[in-house]
Amino acid sequence: MFDNRIEVFSYGELPYGLTLDKFFSGYSKPINDALFRIFMLCRYAEQSGHGVPTIKRKYGEKAFNIDGGFFVVTIPYSFSIGNGAKLTTPTTPTNQSISMDDTKKMILELIENNDKITKAEIGEILNMTKDGAKYHIKKLTEDGYIKHIGNPLTGRWIILRHIK
Repeated sequence: MFDNRIEVFSYGELPYGLTLDKFFSGYSKPINDALFRIFMLCRYAEQSGHGVPTIKRKYGEKAFNIDGGFFVVTIPYSFSIGNGAKLTTPTTPTNQSISMDDTKKMILELIENNDKITKAEIGEILNMTKDGAKYHIKKLTEDGYIKHIGNPLTGRWIILRHIK
Protein backbone atom coordinates (compact mmCIF):
# COMPACT_ATOMS: atom_id res chain seq x y z
CA MET A 1 0.00 0.00 0.00
CA PHE A 2 1.24 3.43 -0.92
CA ASP A 3 -0.01 6.96 -0.22
CA ASN A 4 -1.63 7.19 -3.67
CA ARG A 5 -2.28 3.59 -4.75
CA ILE A 6 -2.50 -0.07 -3.83
CA GLU A 7 -0.47 -2.64 -5.72
CA VAL A 8 -1.27 -6.33 -5.68
CA PHE A 9 1.66 -8.49 -6.75
CA SER A 10 1.13 -12.16 -7.46
CA TYR A 11 3.46 -14.80 -8.85
CA GLY A 12 2.01 -16.91 -11.60
CA GLU A 13 0.84 -16.82 -15.17
CA LEU A 14 -2.52 -16.98 -16.86
CA PRO A 15 -3.99 -20.44 -16.32
CA TYR A 16 -3.56 -22.82 -19.24
CA GLY A 17 -5.98 -22.00 -22.05
CA LEU A 18 -6.97 -18.57 -20.67
CA THR A 19 -6.36 -15.80 -23.19
CA LEU A 20 -5.93 -12.14 -22.31
CA ASP A 21 -9.29 -11.41 -23.98
CA LYS A 22 -11.04 -13.95 -21.75
CA PHE A 23 -9.16 -12.63 -18.72
CA PHE A 24 -10.22 -9.02 -19.35
CA SER A 25 -13.81 -10.06 -20.10
CA GLY A 26 -14.18 -11.59 -16.63
CA TYR A 27 -13.49 -15.28 -17.02
CA SER A 28 -12.63 -16.08 -13.42
CA LYS A 29 -9.96 -18.51 -12.30
CA PRO A 30 -7.92 -17.38 -9.26
CA ILE A 31 -4.21 -17.78 -9.83
CA ASN A 32 -3.12 -17.47 -6.21
CA ASP A 33 -5.69 -19.35 -4.11
CA ALA A 34 -4.17 -18.20 -0.78
CA LEU A 35 -4.32 -14.53 -1.83
CA PHE A 36 -7.83 -15.02 -3.17
CA ARG A 37 -9.01 -16.48 0.17
CA ILE A 38 -7.52 -13.52 2.06
CA PHE A 39 -9.34 -11.07 -0.26
CA MET A 40 -12.57 -13.06 0.18
CA LEU A 41 -12.28 -12.84 3.98
CA CYS A 42 -11.65 -9.09 3.75
CA ARG A 43 -14.65 -8.72 1.40
CA TYR A 44 -12.42 -7.31 -1.36
CA ALA A 45 -13.22 -10.20 -3.71
CA GLU A 46 -16.07 -12.46 -4.68
CA GLN A 47 -16.37 -15.33 -7.11
CA SER A 48 -18.61 -13.59 -9.61
CA GLY A 49 -15.93 -12.63 -12.14
CA HIS A 50 -16.68 -8.89 -11.86
CA GLY A 51 -13.32 -7.79 -10.45
CA VAL A 52 -11.11 -7.69 -13.54
CA PRO A 53 -13.77 -6.13 -15.82
CA THR A 54 -14.53 -3.52 -13.11
CA ILE A 55 -10.85 -2.62 -12.71
CA LYS A 56 -10.44 -2.55 -16.51
CA ARG A 57 -13.50 -0.29 -16.90
CA LYS A 58 -12.40 2.14 -14.17
CA TYR A 59 -8.62 2.20 -14.73
CA GLY A 60 -8.00 0.62 -18.14
CA GLU A 61 -5.80 -2.29 -19.07
CA LYS A 62 -2.78 -0.23 -17.99
CA ALA A 63 -3.70 -1.10 -14.37
CA PHE A 64 -2.53 -4.65 -15.13
CA ASN A 65 1.10 -5.61 -15.62
CA ILE A 66 1.18 -9.24 -16.72
CA ASP A 67 4.73 -10.27 -17.45
CA GLY A 68 6.05 -13.83 -17.67
CA GLY A 69 5.60 -15.27 -14.22
CA PHE A 70 3.90 -12.48 -12.29
CA PHE A 71 0.92 -10.12 -12.19
CA VAL A 72 0.87 -6.61 -10.74
CA VAL A 73 -2.44 -4.78 -10.46
CA THR A 74 -2.15 -1.09 -9.59
CA ILE A 75 -5.26 0.72 -8.35
CA PRO A 76 -4.88 4.44 -7.64
CA TYR A 77 -6.78 5.93 -4.72
CA SER A 78 -9.21 8.75 -5.45
CA PHE A 79 -7.57 10.49 -2.49
CA SER A 80 -4.20 10.37 -0.81
CA ILE A 81 -3.09 10.22 2.78
CA GLY A 82 -0.14 12.46 3.46
CA ASN A 83 2.38 12.03 6.22
CA GLY A 84 0.89 13.16 9.50
CA ALA A 85 -2.29 11.39 8.34
CA LYS A 86 -4.09 14.47 7.05
CA LEU A 87 -6.57 13.42 4.40
CA THR A 88 -6.31 15.30 1.12
CA THR A 89 -7.59 14.94 -2.38
CA PRO A 90 -4.98 14.93 -5.15
CA THR A 91 -5.82 18.54 -6.02
CA THR A 92 -6.00 19.82 -2.44
CA PRO A 93 -2.83 21.18 -0.82
CA THR A 94 -1.95 19.24 2.34
CA ASN A 95 -2.47 22.28 4.55
CA GLN A 96 -6.15 22.64 3.62
CA SER A 97 -9.08 20.65 4.92
CA ILE A 98 -11.54 18.88 2.69
CA SER A 99 -15.00 20.25 2.02
CA MET A 100 -18.12 18.48 3.23
CA ASP A 101 -19.06 17.61 -0.37
CA ASP A 102 -15.63 16.06 -1.02
CA THR A 103 -15.99 13.94 2.12
CA LYS A 104 -19.45 12.83 1.04
CA LYS A 105 -18.17 11.99 -2.45
CA MET A 106 -15.34 9.90 -0.99
CA ILE A 107 -17.80 8.03 1.24
CA LEU A 108 -20.07 7.38 -1.75
CA GLU A 109 -17.10 6.03 -3.70
CA LEU A 110 -16.11 3.75 -0.82
CA ILE A 111 -19.68 2.44 -0.64
CA GLU A 112 -19.78 2.00 -4.42
CA ASN A 113 -16.64 -0.13 -4.22
CA ASN A 114 -17.80 -2.15 -1.18
CA ASP A 115 -21.51 -2.06 -0.33
CA LYS A 116 -20.84 -3.92 2.93
CA ILE A 117 -18.26 -1.45 4.24
CA THR A 118 -18.71 -0.51 7.89
CA LYS A 119 -18.78 2.95 9.42
CA ALA A 120 -15.59 2.08 11.32
CA GLU A 121 -13.86 1.08 8.06
CA ILE A 122 -14.99 4.30 6.39
CA GLY A 123 -13.65 6.28 9.34
CA GLU A 124 -10.34 4.45 9.24
CA ILE A 125 -9.87 4.88 5.48
CA LEU A 126 -10.79 8.57 5.59
CA ASN A 127 -8.76 9.18 8.76
CA MET A 128 -11.72 10.22 10.89
CA THR A 129 -13.30 8.83 14.00
CA LYS A 130 -16.14 6.33 13.80
CA ASP A 131 -18.41 9.10 15.13
CA GLY A 132 -17.22 11.41 12.35
CA ALA A 133 -18.03 8.73 9.78
CA LYS A 134 -21.44 8.18 11.45
CA TYR A 135 -22.16 11.91 11.17
CA HIS A 136 -21.39 12.06 7.44
CA ILE A 137 -23.27 8.82 6.74
CA LYS A 138 -26.28 10.13 8.66
CA LYS A 139 -26.24 13.31 6.55
CA LEU A 140 -25.95 11.27 3.33
CA THR A 141 -28.88 9.12 4.47
CA GLU A 142 -31.03 12.11 5.50
CA ASP A 143 -30.28 13.87 2.21
CA GLY A 144 -31.38 10.80 0.22
CA TYR A 145 -28.00 9.76 -1.20
CA ILE A 146 -27.69 6.35 0.48
CA LYS A 147 -29.78 3.78 2.28
CA HIS A 148 -28.77 0.80 4.41
CA ILE A 149 -30.80 -2.36 4.03
CA GLY A 150 -30.77 -5.49 6.11
CA ASN A 151 -29.19 -6.26 9.44
CA PRO A 152 -26.88 -3.53 10.82
CA LEU A 153 -24.02 -6.04 10.95
CA THR A 154 -24.59 -8.01 7.76
CA GLY A 155 -26.66 -5.66 5.60
CA ARG A 156 -25.45 -3.52 2.73
CA TRP A 157 -25.54 0.03 1.43
CA ILE A 158 -27.47 1.18 -1.61
CA ILE A 159 -26.54 4.38 -3.43
CA LEU A 160 -29.74 6.21 -4.36
CA ARG A 161 -28.09 9.14 -6.14
CA HIS A 162 -24.68 10.76 -6.59
CA ILE A 163 -23.45 14.21 -5.65
CA LYS A 164 -23.10 16.43 -8.73
